[in-house]
Amino acid sequence: MAWHPHKEILAIANRNHDVYIYEREKSQWTCKVLKHKFMIDITALAWKPKAGGTLAVGCRYGVCVWNFTAESAPLQSPQKGVQIKSASSSTMRYHPNAWMKYLRTDGHEHIASLTWDPSPGSHLLAAVSANNSTLMIYDTLTLTGTPLKRYGKGNLLVRWSPDGDWLYVATSTGSIRIWETEHWTSTTYTNPPGLWVQAACWAPDSRSLFYSMRGKSDVHLLYRSGPSINAGNTGTVVWEARNHGH
Repeated sequence: MAWHPHKEILAIANRNHDVYIYEREKSQWTCKVLKHKFMIDITALAWKPKAGGTLAVGCRYGVCVWNFTAESAPLQSPQKGVQIKSASSSTMRYHPNAWMKYLRTDGHEHIASLTWDPSPGSHLLAAVSANNSTLMIYDTLTLTGTPLKRYGKGNLLVRWSPDGDWLYVATSTGSIRIWETEHWTSTTYTNPPGLWVQAACWAPDSRSLFYSMRGKSDVHLLYRSGPSINAGNTGTVVWEARNHGH
């Protein structure tokens, strides 16, 4: 499930491999369906910030990037026809103006999490896989992908900071990687043995990240201290961890 960042639109993934797009039009909610043969085992949804209607859908074998704008050009076959379905009191039909770009990298399957670069004018999308430790950075404008490989078994979660300068990745082995996105270097931190991150979110100032670990009721804080890295500056950024128990 994912709310649009600045519109009254809600995307919900269904277990039948469809995505329902609920949109408020005037005083009523309408429902339109996204469906494609590539959307198998949907695991993640992410709206593109500062965009009217672009939704990334993480699936078993890759990422489907849907665009709902009228000006978009088809890169995959559009959904054919309009089908009416009934569900409760709602009327649903296939989205008539949706086009899809399909991003796939060999070996990078079972997409676990997605996040968009919020920087103005950026078309970058980060995707992590549950079965390998590579971080994929896709350019959805040029349809190219850059793999950032690290040792490990897989990744669970990825979150881009609000200022676009940092990328947080939680691994399935319990470690955390913080990437700085100017030079794409990373720093690794290790959680206590047997614990891995379940949920995480950035603070609006991009200096603090809160996360929880499965099986614990504590909220942990990863925050930045020391000087920031500026263009042409090789200063060090120090990240420190704190624990906030209930």
